[in-house]
Amino acid sequence: MSHIELVCIECEASYEADMHTLGCESCGSPLDVSYLESDAHTMGVDGLRMPVRFHADHPTVTLGEGLTPLVELTSISHEMAGDRGTATMLSVAREHGVEAVVEDSSGNAGASVSAYAARADISAHVFAPESAPDAKMGQIRVYDASIHPTAGPREASTEAAVDFQRRHGMVYASHNLSPYFVEGTKTFGYEVATQMEVGPDHIVIPVGNGSLLLGAWKAYLELMRQGAVSGMPKLHAIQAEAVMPIASEIMGTEWNLVHQPSPAE
Repeated sequence: MSHIELVCIECEASYEADMHTLGCESCGSPLDVSYLESDAHTMGVDGLRMPVRFHADHPTVTLGEGLTPLVELTSISHEMAGDRGTATMLSVAREHGVEAVVEDSSGNAGASVSAYAARADISAHVFAPESAPDAKMGQIRVYDASIHPTAGPREASTEAAVDFQRRHGMVYASHNLSPYFVEGTKTFGYEVATQMEVGPDHIVIPVGNGSLLLGAWKAYLELMRQGAVSGMPKLHAIQAEAVMPIASEIMGTEWNLVHQPSPAE
């Protein structure tokens, strides 16, 4: 019996935990990981619950991510040790016996999934636009993933990836949709809290699809419920003007792939 279930964030419909369910069958909304209180699992930090069972029979998939030190801005040099979200998502995949995953990405996410899939001995198929820069595709080729160039706009890669995984019965390891990915990003919030005796009052987060922002928010909600912190920091989402769906929603301005905000807006 799993120690988690997947729950719709809108209608609260619940589903058994697996790697294939990425959205609510009733209303189409995203799913969230919900932990069964009778079987809580922790990792590293007291109170941190994760969707992976941590024992010798199911070693986690890791490339050294986590335990990132907080540094003064007087020294900005640091190393990117790995991707927390992908590490958790691929650890769950290996625990479920998944042999192949599909992802759509023109860069970092595809490289991340390919790297962790290689570490987990899981085959990876990455769909990307034909126009994607070769330098980005080179990151994916390093890990011996199968690259599927796709004609058309970025959305065509997503459609092709979903069609491919359905036809071949594979898992869609989507960094945008997988509830396990966000569970991995919340470890960031726990690490910030454990390294700071007071605060922080503000956390500034560069945002793409928003998974790190959601992870930080989930982490501090859990920490507040545990009494480990006194309140929620103010979370700031930073996006480039060229792609700013989350920022525009927060600010109440209009944005889409066709409409680009003018300086006056």
